Amino acid sequence: APPGERGAKKAALEYEVLQQKSGQALVRVRLLTGRPHQIRLQFASRGWPLAGDAKYGSGGQDLALYSYFLGFAHPTKRQEVRFFSLPSAPAFAPFGQAMRQTIDAQKKAAAELGEAILPEDE
Repeated sequence: APPGERGAKKAALEYEVLQQKSGQALVRVRLLTGRPHQIRLQFASRGWPLAGDAKYGSGGQDLALYSYFLGFAHPTKRQEVRFFSLPSAPAFAPFGQAMRQTIDAQKKAAAELGEAILPEDE
């Protein structure tokens, strides 16, 4: 729903284009709110549908949407815990090196802050 319309809820995110290849882009997204289909809908509404998104634009079966990072405060240790993972879907293959560099930089920053980093699921 457009802003100001009855039932409209705020949906906000930040994004950074990390790399572009063959008409596609690897984008890091930080959600500021957590609405259903938020990333897919906001990108498609600007003419940038996600690869493989049958619902909001580009069609296909394998939606190119992946969370490479999950972090939270450990409930008893009160220490930040971070999980990292690389996608195995073919849509991400052209961006493997850029994704690895992004994860390595975030791991280094987390280690400097003394945060726990769990092994990757590659």
